[in-house]
Amino acid sequence: MDITILFEKVFGIYLVLSGILVLIQQEHMISIGRMFGKDAALRLSMGALITLGGLFMVLTYHDWTTTATSIVTLVGWLVLVKGLTLLFATDKQINKLMAPFFKGPIYKVWGAAALIAGLYLAALGFGLL
Repeated sequence: MDITILFEKVFGIYLVLSGILVLIQQEHMISIGRMFGKDAALRLSMGALITLGGLFMVLTYHDWTTTATSIVTLVGWLVLVKGLTLLFATDKQINKLMAPFFKGPIYKVWGAAALIAGLYLAALGFGLL
């Protein structure tokens, strides 16, 4: 299986599930986010794992030639940046970064964007487009 198709399937399904979760469990996800912002040990361990995953993605896949491959590449870079942010940002910086997601429509916008991108990637990966 081509690595692009594999990433389209994996990221597509992941983004669809994440988008749905964000849209239907908003209060629950916000409360988890607030707790996550206060737990440095959890952030450090998650940051290390996310950085590792991001490094694997960035070092094995970087293709900006089509919309689908660009989305996959962008997701890899975003995962790496998220992991590094969790590793190196202070509690105050993390809480400041997360604050906009706890109020207003930005949370739902990100959930909808994840859902749309996931549907697009999954459709490509499974040969529906």
